Amino acid sequence: MDLSRQWGEMTSGPLKGELGHGVLRVVIGGIVTTYVVWSFGAQARGGFLALLLWLTLAVGLLLGTWIWPRPSVFRRVLGLISDVGIVTVALFYAEGTGAVIVSLYIWIILGAVFRYGRRYVYLTQCLSLAGLALAAFMVPWWRGEPLVAIGWSYAIAFIPIYVSTLVERLKRQLAEQVGAS
Repeated sequence: MDLSRQWGEMTSGPLKGELGHGVLRVVIGGIVTTYVVWSFGAQARGGFLALLLWLTLAVGLLLGTWIWPRPSVFRRVLGLISDVGIVTVALFYAEGTGAVIVSLYIWIILGAVFRYGRRYVYLTQCLSLAGLALAAFMVPWWRGEPLVAIGWSYAIAFIPIYVSTLVERLKRQLAEQVGAS
């Protein structure tokens, strides 16, 4: 398949796959970075630097997808690591309010379910559980609230597996229906 045809398929209709993920990452990253700077100013210097690094990487991944549109395991893995990493950094800065931020781990994992498939789900789950465990052992608020960390760990471990199983079944049923028609 030539690159121009692949590029046309990748960009036709709604943005999908790596390109759509890249656009979403840059838009959300820009909004969050703007909010942090506006709301916290100099108080959030470390968090701002982490966000700026993540946003720079997000733009680089988006440009890489734009220039080299073929699917890339390296880009996908690097993007998922950076997404989970920035959520983990946020848990360190947010302390107690980070309990709400943990839901972003599940959002990232479910995005991997729909975009890339099961292998990426398991990778993202492991990274998310490791990030949450790191916060649970190192951040004072999380150490004082172990049941919150355990509850989120169960959600991270089981919800994506359930959704992934449903998606696989739906894909199989759709393929059967398409094959039957």
